[in-house]
Parts: sequence; C-alpha cells; structure tokens
Amino acid sequence: MPDRDRKLGDILSSSSPTLESLFHRALQLDKLQQIFSQCLPDQLRGKVILSSVKDGVIRVTVPDAVTATQLRMNQHTSLPELRKHKDFDFAYQFKIRVEPAEGKVKTKRKAKPISQKNAELLKQEAQLCDDPELKKALEALSTHTED
Repeated sequence: MPDRDRKLGDILSSSSPTLESLFHRALQLDKLQQIFSQCLPDQLRGKVILSSVKDGVIRVTVPDAVTATQLRMNQHTSLPELRKHKDFDFAYQFKIRVEPAEGKVKTKRKAKPISQKNAELLKQEAQLCDDPELKKALEALSTHTED
C-alpha cells in the first residue's frame, strides 16, 4: 500500500515508540493551547502560543513586546481562569518569550529617472556652482535621465 493511502493510525502503529510519543505530546499540547486561548482576553487570542506547562510555570511565546506587556497586565485575571481546568490547576506564573515573526525582506527602492528638462537644469546649476564636490554630485545626478 502506498504511503499516501495509509491513515495516520496505521503509520503510528507501525512506527517507532518515539514518534508515537511525540505525536501524542503534540496532540496534548494542542488541547492545552485551546484551553489556554479560551482563558485569555480577546485581544490576546491567537497571538500567544503555549510552549509548555511544568511545575506551575506556563511558558508562552508572543510576537512582540506589546503582547507580552498585555499578557503580564492580564495575568491576574487569566491565571484564575486557567486554574479552573485540571491541566492548569497549579499554574501560578507566566514565563514569556518574545519571538518576532520573520518579516518580509525589504526590497531596495530604485531611484526613478529624471526628465531631460530636469537633467539640463542640473547641468546648468553644476556649471554655476563654485563648490567642486557639489558640482560633481550635480553632474552625476544629471546623468540619471529616462531614455
């Protein structure tokens, strides 16, 4: 049977115990994330990602410092809500890690070419200029014309 036709249960039953335990851990973490998100204020839902819950410490990842600050300010209302669930009954603290999302790479802007008329004006200004560095810069600018 090709791999694409196999179901997840079939793959897990024939796989290593390590893979199976990782899969169950991922399912458990997803369940905890859903409970955790429900206990957060609306403006934080979807922004705060639960990383782990261990020894009463809830480790989370946020995209920016603003979200981290909002979470800290709301922890006095979020923690009691979380403690109502058996998986979070001993939770007492958030450990927050700011991990910015990878942004788009900024492209370098290309300078727009100038018209022939402006190029002529720059050349005339360069001829009248006494400063040699400014004269050189104006002449260089006058060469960036549209064809």
